[in-house]
Amino acid sequence: MHEILPSHEVVHLPHPILKKQISHQKRGDPVVLVAGQYKPERDIALLSRIGPRLRAQGYRTKIVGVGWPTVAGWEVLDKFVSEDELDRELSGATVNLVAYKNYFQSGIAVRALERGTLTVGALTPFVLNLYRGSQKYLVDADRNVDVDSQYLSAIERVATLPDRREVRSTFDEYRAYVTDRWQRWLAELGMP
Repeated sequence: MHEILPSHEVVHLPHPILKKQISHQKRGDPVVLVAGQYKPERDIALLSRIGPRLRAQGYRTKIVGVGWPTVAGWEVLDKFVSEDELDRELSGATVNLVAYKNYFQSGIAVRALERGTLTVGALTPFVLNLYRGSQKYLVDADRNVDVDSQYLSAIERVATLPDRREVRSTFDEYRAYVTDRWQRWLAELGMP
């Protein structure tokens, strides 16, 4: 970025999050949700491999967003989803799955956490930061371990949480971190 804008300071701040978590009752059937519009970086091959396996384990697998092709093992709702619909989907899901070949941050992962739903995804600095260093819901695709099994295990860990306190504490820890980082930056600028 510095090469593009050499006279500008680049500041890295964490993705903002709501002040309070808006948690709702989860659906009766366990739902693995992929939310957001289709992009070429979405990992269709991964989704096609794990979708049928998740269904065989009793999960409802659902993709919601515009532009998605048919994906084996997944119910695909290929349409524009309003903000309210997206919130309902994220609130009702058991697990939010972020399946990209490459990505840097996910507003959907933050939004899912705001709605009381944990995200499973590839180990990146962004989600590692979101989970404040915990890797138990993340997949390290660089390891020589079966990636599909890592995703399935991480989904199972989220789906079988004994209670929702861990989701709440994850939200609270990230929220405290975001508040601290943004307040420090504003103080550096001389703003209250």
